[in-house]
Amino acid sequence: MSEGIEKSYEVSFQIIMSAGDAQDNAMKAIDAANKNAFDEAENLVKEAKDCLKEAHKSQTDLLAKEADGDHMEVNALMVHAYDHYAMALMAIDMAKMAISLNKKIFDLSGE
Repeated sequence: MSEGIEKSYEVSFQIIMSAGDAQDNAMKAIDAANKNAFDEAENLVKEAKDCLKEAHKSQTDLLAKEADGDHMEVNALMVHAYDHYAMALMAIDMAKMAISLNKKIFDLSGE
């Protein structure tokens, strides 16, 4: 296996792991928001964003190398990694929305 392909796999797995952790925390945040545990939910969103920063760093490093002329082959695993990244972004947005909506419901219910 060439060094370029190995590097591509390494970066892809880094993105998948970090984005997967981000999505997991975002889903836990939604669950916490549904239980009106808003502080916990907001902390989980922060953790999700921190995980996504790690994925973004891997992505940025890859783009910088490409811009410097160090071409990295795109393969199915890398496409899969970017799918994970995009889904993690969406999950974080959904978690923020769940927190906001559940807070409004909680406030209106007078509990």
